[in-house]
Amino acid sequence: MYCPNCGKLFSERDKLCQRCGLPLELAKELDNLSKPATLDEETEERFHEIWERGRARYVGNWPFQEPPGFFGAIKNCFVKFWSVDTRASRSEAWYWTLFLILLSALYTIPATYMITAPPMKIIDGEPMENGKAIMKAGLMTLMIGGCVMKILWFPTAAMWMRRFHDLNWSASIALALCVVDLALGSRFASKLFPTPQSFGAALLEDAIKHIGTLTLLAINFKAGVREFNDFGPPFKRRGKSKSDAAQISEESAEIS
Repeated sequence: MYCPNCGKLFSERDKLCQRCGLPLELAKELDNLSKPATLDEETEERFHEIWERGRARYVGNWPFQEPPGFFGAIKNCFVKFWSVDTRASRSEAWYWTLFLILLSALYTIPATYMITAPPMKIIDGEPMENGKAIMKAGLMTLMIGGCVMKILWFPTAAMWMRRFHDLNWSASIALALCVVDLALGSRFASKLFPTPQSFGAALLEDAIKHIGTLTLLAINFKAGVREFNDFGPPFKRRGKSKSDAAQISEESAEIS
């Protein structure tokens, strides 16, 4: 049957209209009332009552999700550390990626400086040949930071799976790309690559090792679907002069 509110076709397993969110039970009630060629006054009044109630509840107050900001996206990824049964917005994926880049820089830059800086002659008032203590501290910082980033792979993979739900794509694709990225970045995989002899070769090696992440970021430019699915309602779009609810109400009115 077709949704009497917006005209979209119900599939066999739909419990809600995938365009306007009208429940199937209410849609059937409206559809049954609209079948007779002529309606008596009481039935017609009942029809319009149900129609307006459905429109006000499921179109006029369209239950969009609000996309999170920077700190909201970080909180979501930690709270939903393992969860993959909802949707993630495009902005959440960008903000979480930015958070990972900043976190990586926070420990990589000082650790690299401690390892590669000129030898420190004096540490705590005592001469230290070749700054071995500083180098060890730098290596320890890199090791701890690397372990933290490996742990954060789990909420990252879960976030990308939720993002694919927002696109109405299979979350298995996102998981496979995350696993590929993890495998190519492992110590075992590093043995497959020869020591780069130039900046271009090193850049190419990094691109190959992060092919999964680069693919996911490219896919993230695609906007999420504007329909309900099994993982929840869609997200609002930012920067619109007219609200999504008002726009969809007008579209539904034109269809009806």
